[in-house]
Amino acid sequence: MDIYTHIVDNRLIIHLSGEIDHHVVGHIKDKIDKTYTTTNVRDMVFDFSEVGFMDSSGIGLIMGRYKNLPPGGRLSLVGVSDNIRRVFDLSGLGKFVTIADSIESIIGGSYVR
Repeated sequence: MDIYTHIVDNRLIIHLSGEIDHHVVGHIKDKIDKTYTTTNVRDMVFDFSEVGFMDSSGIGLIMGRYKNLPPGGRLSLVGVSDNIRRVFDLSGLGKFVTIADSIESIIGGSYVR
């Protein structure tokens, strides 16, 4: 699992690649939380376009980050495969987060990684 983060327009963009399971979710949480708490961003955008597998620990990862948002903060997911989208839909997480096709649709402009 690789994780890369950066900030665009007061949003923490989180690029994930590989598999999200209970073996790596602790490392992912630590990296995101450290970055999020040391910056002044309000929103988070998770890029799942390079994630091939996710188990239920990924739901916990997303819910935990959602709960850490300040009032008015938003959490978005992009690049979600059909299989992973189904996991989010079955969990009810889709009611709390925005699921979009691209980062550009979230940030409202062009995006270069």
